[in-house]
Amino acid sequence: MTVNIKQTLHILIAAALLVLGSSCSKTPIPPDPEIGAKNLSVELDKSYLGSGLVDSAIAVWDINGQQKRVALSNHNDTLSADINQFEAGSGTLTIQVFSKLKFGNSSLSQWLFTQQVAITQKTGLKIAGPKNFSDLHWKPRVELKDGIGNFAVVALRPDDPYFFVKNLSANLKSIVVARDYWKTGGGVFRVGGGEWKCNTNCTNSNGDVENSQFFSFLPAQIGTASWNHIEITILYIMDQWGGGPALMITHTL
Repeated sequence: MTVNIKQTLHILIAAALLVLGSSCSKTPIPPDPEIGAKNLSVELDKSYLGSGLVDSAIAVWDINGQQKRVALSNHNDTLSADINQFEAGSGTLTIQVFSKLKFGNSSLSQWLFTQQVAITQKTGLKIAGPKNFSDLHWKPRVELKDGIGNFAVVALRPDDPYFFVKNLSANLKSIVVARDYWKTGGGVFRVGGGEWKCNTNCTNSNGDVENSQFFSFLPAQIGTASWNHIEITILYIMDQWGGGPALMITHTL
């Protein structure tokens, strides 16, 4: 029998290529991790504050004296934005979630996350969303409003001193913001609180009041005492007898 060496080599090479091709088809090459958008994402806890309870959310990135605001998309219990929208480096990341979760039965809430972080476009950044009222990574705040246009945002927990009262009337005699914390059950005990009051020169250039300092005394005042009831009151005093509208909320945990 005559063997054609050249023909045999062609057959062997063809068989080798066939095997190689079959192997490649079964083991695809993984994608380059540098390819594709990486995200800044907030992984929501659907048992507490999932996608259905989020109205909108924004991320604010402060770095090198510049500020970037980005709206976050809301899908499948994740809030996200392309990480490439944020300048790389170390800075302060603030995430504000406007929520349909209510306190006091009718008042909508906002949730604030602020932290020093490092951002790189090569990897995403994942943050856990609020897990409950006491989640120290997030600050719950409540929106107060009435039918005549008065609007305010006030922090709920003692560790957050913030309050904001929008667009005060020029006819206002004074404005009062009061926060009180109580322990109920087996009696009613006031654990701590206080009130901020202003008569003149109360507003900023927009006619608003925004304060992140006054109620800073609350954590030291309350200490380790337990509490489960919150009362917040904003008084708009319009006359010499103390009359005027009020915004109020009471909430028991």
